[in-house]
Amino acid sequence: MRPMMVPRSPGDPTAPPATAPPPVPTAPPDVPGRPGAAAVPRPRRPLPGLAGGIAAGLGDRLRGRFRLPGRHDPAPHPGRLIGVCTWAAGLGLLGLPVAGRSSVAIITHAAPAWFEPTVVVVGLLGMVLTVGSFAAIHRALCWHLLTAATCLLAINLLLTMIL
Repeated sequence: MRPMMVPRSPGDPTAPPATAPPPVPTAPPDVPGRPGAAAVPRPRRPLPGLAGGIAAGLGDRLRGRFRLPGRHDPAPHPGRLIGVCTWAAGLGLLGLPVAGRSSVAIITHAAPAWFEPTVVVVGLLGMVLTVGSFAAIHRALCWHLLTAATCLLAINLLLTMIL
């Protein structure tokens, strides 16, 4: 038989110490990426001379054209989003057989030495352009990037066909 537990008074020295509930973890308000967080500016070190001016101007232009939408930006038009997603999916589906055939040619050493780096660079550039089209979905630039990615896929297809 178990002994009966008798509650002890808080002033009793033999009573177990009272434990406080564990603290709730909270993020400080200046942590980026958290709700209510303030943007923490990163210090920019300018490049010296003419290169610094060119790099700063180019960086500002690229940031203006390729920025991911924020919380307060309007959503893209559903038709544009469907169009960009469909085109990107088509590029991915058409690129799979090209990548498979290129991989087989590279693994079996049936391709010349220039083939591997050319196909890899053209393919990666096409993927970067496709991803960039999603970052520029609010502008007409997205269609130009997808067109360029399609041309690069066609180049890879032609390179693979000549083997």
